[in-house]
Amino acid sequence: MANLTNAQLETLKNKLLERQRVLVLEVRDKREQAANEGNEDAMGGVGDAGDESVLRMNTDLDIQEAGRDMEELNAIAAALRRIEDGSYGECEECGQDIGFPRLEAQPTATRCIVDQEKHEKTFATRSTPTL
Repeated sequence: MANLTNAQLETLKNKLLERQRVLVLEVRDKREQAANEGNEDAMGGVGDAGDESVLRMNTDLDIQEAGRDMEELNAIAAALRRIEDGSYGECEECGQDIGFPRLEAQPTATRCIVDQEKHEKTFATRSTPTL
């Protein structure tokens, strides 16, 4: 395990568990909201094609947001497993300690700052096409 004190490790674990609790509630609420918004019968039918389009877009956005939350929940679960197996806080690229300040800012981090910057530069893509 990285050079973390028991107090630091406990702080990070609590932070992960609290974020996990919040995300589970958010995902549940978003799923319920998407189901309710997607149920045309519950709202008395859709008025026209424009209303239907907005309804579908809102439902899709809710589902996408829940998907991002699920990805974060998976990252949290992986970090908690690393705490249990003793590998938490070790960079997956170079094996060096990630460091408490970085982990405090990003408790699910799997790379040190140097390797994370390299990773982002290597895999950076344009998210929106330009004309």
